[in-house]
Amino acid sequence: MMQHIINQDTRRSILTLLALDSDYQLNQQLIGMALEANGKNVTTDTLNNQLSWLAEQDFITLETLGTLKIATLTDRGLEIAKGKSRAAGVRDLRPSEIAHIKGK
Repeated sequence: MMQHIINQDTRRSILTLLALDSDYQLNQQLIGMALEANGKNVTTDTLNNQLSWLAEQDFITLETLGTLKIATLTDRGLEIAKGKSRAAGVRDLRPSEIAHIKGK
């Protein structure tokens, strides 16, 4: 149960990070560092699993460049990141987060 909540929160954080980036694109290393800076202890395997899950749902696309994966937000992912739409498996936005992310 707890892992399910952590997964939903991690996915929300990834979508938010991508939505806040000017070109909606970050590499997995930067995403991992940003998650860690926000207090989330995510292993490389866990991050790869979460990115793969988000790609399977068509919320992001993944491209491999050398040893790095590049995650790019899709239109559907942006709707979820901004709270315009909800998705099972992704934590809903809190009211305090809505104004911040919609202002992007």
